[in-house]
Amino acid sequence: MKDRLDFISPADAVLKAQENNCRAIVWTYNEPSIWIEYVLDCAKLARAAGLKTVLVTAGVINSAPLKALLKWTDAYRLDIKGFSEDFYQRLTGSRFLKQILVNARTAYDSGAHIEIVTNVIPNWNDSDEQLRGLARWIVENLSCDVPWHVTRYYPYYQMTEPSTPIETLDRARMIGIEEGLKYVYVGNVPGHPAEKTVCVDCGEVLIDRSGYKVSVNNTVRGSCKFCRARIGHYQGD
Repeated sequence: MKDRLDFISPADAVLKAQENNCRAIVWTYNEPSIWIEYVLDCAKLARAAGLKTVLVTAGVINSAPLKALLKWTDAYRLDIKGFSEDFYQRLTGSRFLKQILVNARTAYDSGAHIEIVTNVIPNWNDSDEQLRGLARWIVENLSCDVPWHVTRYYPYYQMTEPSTPIETLDRARMIGIEEGLKYVYVGNVPGHPAEKTVCVDCGEVLIDRSGYKVSVNNTVRGSCKFCRARIGHYQGD
């Protein structure tokens, strides 16, 4: 029986990205920190080839290997699943929150572009206390320009709560805006108006997206095409 997975060398991964006119290589689905040696080898070659590098991670990693990864990372998309140690204990069996918050700050200080994702689960992490606490922490410890994605949970396997109501996601987004975040998105809801990126200076739609597809991109080298305001906190191209 043929193996379900084929090995691709770091050099071939970069070559395939170039052949398909990709601008970046992203490590996600599985957690990139569990195969850090491979990710590092790929990232170094990708950088040498002029490609951007992106990590999509749950953020559970020790400081030394994280810093090694961040030397070769342009963007760091981090799950902060909730804002209490009790929630993490209940969901994962361990109290990870403190280390994840430290890692988020380390990633931000590295100069990488940072985005935070919270999958909002009914009766688990959807209280005003948790949502407001996390939004406030992002503003006070990272930046009001850091995007926060509040995404819809769907039941799967042992998680049997019903899907997150859209009203809950809208409430979470409003909480983020009230706490001072400039870019709060609703995810896993195709067609939701809060999928779009809007210029906080002039109000024009900068990026119109649905899922992974972008239909409009009114940005020019990280700035608004209309008023030239800089978008977000990342200073790269």
